[in-house]
Amino acid sequence: MKCKLPVIVLPLMWVLCFMHAAVSADDSAADPEQRWQTRPIELESIGETTLIRVPLDAEVYRHLAEDRHDLRVFNSQQQETAYVVRRRETPEFRDVERRWTIPKAALSPGPDQELVIEFMLDKDDPVPSELKLDTPLRDFEQSVTLVGITGDEEQELARTVIYDYHRFMDVRNTTIKIPATSVRTYRLTVASPTSEQESMLLELTRQLSTQGEAGRQEKVQVTRRPFRIDRLELMALVPQRETRSPALVPYEVTLGDITHDADHKQTLVDVIAHRAPVSRLTFASSSRNFSRRAAVHVLEEEEAGPPIVRGQ
Repeated sequence: MKCKLPVIVLPLMWVLCFMHAAVSADDSAADPEQRWQTRPIELESIGETTLIRVPLDAEVYRHLAEDRHDLRVFNSQQQETAYVVRRRETPEFRDVERRWTIPKAALSPGPDQELVIEFMLDKDDPVPSELKLDTPLRDFEQSVTLVGITGDEEQELARTVIYDYHRFMDVRNTTIKIPATSVRTYRLTVASPTSEQESMLLELTRQLSTQGEAGRQEKVQVTRRPFRIDRLELMALVPQRETRSPALVPYEVTLGDITHDADHKQTLVDVIAHRAPVSRLTFASSSRNFSRRAAVHVLEEEEAGPPIVRGQ
C-alpha cells in the first residue's frame, strides 16, 4: 500500500510525543503515564537554530488522532516546541523539446571531395539528441557521418542516409539521431556534396527522309547541383518541472477478516491502515491469468459506506 506521508517542519528538537488514540480522556487523566507514546528524534550536532524535517511513519499514525491534534514536540529541556505539519511532496518533470540553430560552424572540403562541417556546443547548451540539416533541395540522397571529438579521441556517433524522394512520394528525412554522449565538439561529413539530378523531360530528335523516318535520338538532361545546407538545427529533450505531487511511501497494512460471499460471488477483505492517509492499495497474489473488479469502501460505525473508488 502507498500513502501520502506528511512531514513536520520544526526547529531543533529531540522528542515526538503523541496521545494513544485508544485511551479515553477520563482514563488518561487517571493514569497520565500511559497516555502518551514517545519517539526520540536522533539528530547530528547542530550549532544554530535551523529547520529540519521529520516524517510521520505508519507507527506514529497507529497511535495518532485523525486530526493530529495530540501531536507534541519537546526539545532537550523538555520544553514544547512549535512545529508545522505539511504534506510531503515531490516534483514531477516532463521532457520538453528545445531546438536551436548552430550559430557558428567551420566548413572545409575533405580529401575525397566530401564536405566536412565542425561545430561546438556552447557552455549552456544541453546534450542534443537530434541533428537536422535544413536544405531547400528536393529529390536527393546523401550519405552522412557524425563524429564526436573529445581531445584527440574521436567517436563515431551516427552513419546514415538523408534523403528526399519527392519525385516518387512525399517522403523526406534530413534528421540524424544522436546517441547519449558527453562530447561537446562534433564533425559532420557529407559524402559527394555535388549531386546529379536527371530531368523529367526527355528530348526526342527524329531524322526524316523521303522514305520516312531515317533515325531517332533521345537525350536526357542531367544537372549537377551542390548540396545546399541553409542551417544546422539541434534538438534536445530538457526536463522541466511541471508540478508538485504528494510523495507516495509504501508500507504494509494489516489484513482483518476475509469473507467469501458465494451468493454474490465476491470476497470481502478488511484492510486496517491504522489511520494512515491511504491513496493507493496494491494486492499481491500468487494467481495468474485473472481479472476481477474491485471497490474500496470506508467503514463508518461498523458499516461500509459508499465506494470511494472502483477498479479492475
